[in-house]
Amino acid sequence: MQSEIIINIFTLILLIEMNFRIQVKEICKQKNITQKELATQLGITDIGLNQSLRGKYPQLQTLERIDSALNVPITELFEKQEQPQQQESNVM
Repeated sequence: MQSEIIINIFTLILLIEMNFRIQVKEICKQKNITQKELATQLGITDIGLNQSLRGKYPQLQTLERIDSALNVPITELFEKQEQPQQQESNVM
């Protein structure tokens, strides 16, 4: 029972980490900013930014710098973006 709980916790952490990386990339794309430009705004190298996105979560201070540079709330860095639904025509 405990091992199942631990596995579920690790799975949840991995999903959150993946979503964080995807979100930062998507927000950069939406704002027409490259990850290299974001890294420059943060005062780090693009390699450093990639390591933060692929590795453990950055510290709160780094998250605040990322959200400030992208002009989004911290929570948006972890939220899954909804895909806009295609409107279907009701022509008969």
